[in-house]
Amino acid sequence: IGRAKSQGLWKDYLDRLVNLKRIEPATVPLTLFLMPAAILFSAFISLLFGRPASQFAVTLHFGFSAGFVPVLLILFLAPALEEMGWRGYGMDSLRSRFGLFAAFLWFPVLWALWHVPLFFIRHYYHHELLSNWVHAANFFASIFPMAFIIIWLYYRNRRSIIACFLFHLSADIGMSIFPVEQFTKCIVTAVLILAAAAIAAADRKFLLGENASR
Repeated sequence: IGRAKSQGLWKDYLDRLVNLKRIEPATVPLTLFLMPAAILFSAFISLLFGRPASQFAVTLHFGFSAGFVPVLLILFLAPALEEMGWRGYGMDSLRSRFGLFAAFLWFPVLWALWHVPLFFIRHYYHHELLSNWVHAANFFASIFPMAFIIIWLYYRNRRSIIACFLFHLSADIGMSIFPVEQFTKCIVTAVLILAAAAIAAADRKFLLGENASR
């Protein structure tokens, strides 16, 4: 954005970053509560498979570590910086080059690759997933429905970066305060796939309208 030397681009970026008026009220419940609801629903389903009810207990002892970096700082900064980059620039760049439909397909792949280096940082959550290939595979599988939902929120809220940040933050906090097992996280992925499919079916006219979501 800086290299473009355009005040218009900076104005647009800052407005998308802070302007709450861009957010469509109808999307607020999904933005704030879809992920916590998916996690709790998945935990309930896991009970049918003999998983413990302790997964419903809210905890401040977070289920991941990031080495010497404070977990609360990671919880806030990770979604903030990712959304400032991916939604602030990346998604629009993909769309301008390949179109909306192709951007929906390419972004999850790029987002998955973006997380790969984290698997090689000792003591980091992603590194711990390598102890079980199913858990590692589930992490990457979960990225695809998450990416679809977050892109939909982005364009449904007139390219609001803060709307995507709030959704991303709710997902990270939900996964952190509820001590759900990796088995349950696999169920969460399935629930998110169903949620993404429901959104696509319910709002297909919007998604297929190339100009409507600008």
